[in-house]
Amino acid sequence: MTGVAARGEREAAPCAGPAQLDPRPAGWFAIAASRDLARAAELRGVLAAAPFVLRRERGGGLSFAGGIGAVAEQNGFVLAWHHPAGQPPEWQVPRLDESGWRPLRHHRPLRVRTHPQETFENSIDLAHFALVHGFSEIDVLQPMRLEGASMSVRYRIARAHPLPLVRRKVRPSFEVRLHGIGCAHNHIDLPDFGLRVRMMVFSTPTEPGWTDIRLAVSVGARAAIPGGRLLLPLVHRGVMRNVVHDFLQDIPIWESKRYVQPPLLTGADGPIGRFRQWCGQFYPHRNPAWQAGEEEH
Repeated sequence: MTGVAARGEREAAPCAGPAQLDPRPAGWFAIAASRDLARAAELRGVLAAAPFVLRRERGGGLSFAGGIGAVAEQNGFVLAWHHPAGQPPEWQVPRLDESGWRPLRHHRPLRVRTHPQETFENSIDLAHFALVHGFSEIDVLQPMRLEGASMSVRYRIARAHPLPLVRRKVRPSFEVRLHGIGCAHNHIDLPDFGLRVRMMVFSTPTEPGWTDIRLAVSVGARAAIPGGRLLLPLVHRGVMRNVVHDFLQDIPIWESKRYVQPPLLTGADGPIGRFRQWCGQFYPHRNPAWQAGEEEH
């Protein structure tokens, strides 16, 4: 990550959170969309239970104070590093190449009673794809791969055609790339439409028990669809609408879910045990269950 600012001076005060998960994970978290922070503007918020102040200087740079350890601006978002012990950034979020892609479409932040880890556990929860989102014929193209603070997995799925009178299904493939438990870069290929989609998802812990979810979607600027450039803005809008629809389906589950460790799993659930063990690195005081390791079911 480029453009990382120096660590702020003030340390956030310890804050007790829900018994389920530590509300103060370490990592990079989105605290604003670049377009929402005008020059000479100020943003006040809470990151991982610690108040912060972020300012856009008249020259365009950023300054900050409070519970933020560093900031970086890239791909249309302002990311803030948080570490409960005040440690400097230990890894980076990759900057995506924006050439050949349409400008991002944003959705307003979703304020959800959950934890960032819970939102991204969906990435490997195979059972919920069919039960919640209506996906079928789920093929794992690349099993979950863990590399330091990054996780990736690839699937091919089938789901109903977006046009109501078309009976055949579409079969997109998608890749999830997590960078910590605050940032996901998802890449979707829809060969039926000659379309590439890039979805950015940020889950940011605020007050204990609450998470702000930010969504942004881009599509390839040279999609091989009938009508080409004329229809692409409408296609982009439709893709964004579908993405938001899927996230809204998940929210009632996140808000009513109780975190259980170790979880009771079946063979259809996916590698949730390994995922939770990987997540343990983002907490200052690890749960002994993570330290000991978990078996996949």
